[in-house]
Amino acid sequence: MIRAEAEAIVFIGAPGIWTRRLVDFEGIFECEPVDGETRVVHRETFWFHPAPVERLARAYLGSWLQRDIEREMTRLEALIEQSTRAGQ
Repeated sequence: MIRAEAEAIVFIGAPGIWTRRLVDFEGIFECEPVDGETRVVHRETFWFHPAPVERLARAYLGSWLQRDIEREMTRLEALIEQSTRAGQ
């Protein structure tokens, strides 16, 4: 499910999906104009159920998730720049 707000796009886990018994998810892209450019902050939050699942996920997914977010931001930057050039 995607929810667009004034300066943010929020992604949340879809209701009724069986995986939500193990994990809930929220991803946010917040955009802010800064000196003629746009600052984008990206955050992904996971809530694992029950607690032992969270400890396992943190141990095994934490470093992968950090690298994935960095790659995702690089791809997003390229898309925004491409879109900006096409619109000029």
